[in-house]
Amino acid sequence: MRRPANTDLLSGILGLAIAGVFWWGRGEVGHLSIMFPHALLFLLAAFSVALVVKGLVRPERRSIFVEGDRAKIIGTCAILFIWVIAIPYVGFFLASVTGFWVMACYLASSRRKVTSRLAAKLFCVVLAEVTFFYLIFAKLLYVPLPIGTFFN
Repeated sequence: MRRPANTDLLSGILGLAIAGVFWWGRGEVGHLSIMFPHALLFLLAAFSVALVVKGLVRPERRSIFVEGDRAKIIGTCAILFIWVIAIPYVGFFLASVTGFWVMACYLASSRRKVTSRLAAKLFCVVLAEVTFFYLIFAKLLYVPLPIGTFFN
């Protein structure tokens, strides 16, 4: 967009819409199981309301999508789309490590040449991050993550 927009107001309205969609789509879940999602929805709604209020009280107009390389944005979206498609087939862990490593290398290539040494460093960082989140969700919170039909 070349025309400046009130990004606070737009972000707040979008956040409220997303919170509303998830609120009405939450279904029948036990009392203890729904506490964490309710807390996240409440926080999303509260921050969205704060953005709407700020956008109305002290509006700032900024141009959207004028900075950055549009090809990198489209490429990153394509990688995330492929990641979402790959999760049911190869599982959360393998799809996440591969997808986010490819994305890290892709985004790093805009600043410098990605050598094998840098790619190895990025792989170690991505592996550590995905492992951390996998352990938190799968082992601590008991969230069942897809293992993929390829490994069944």
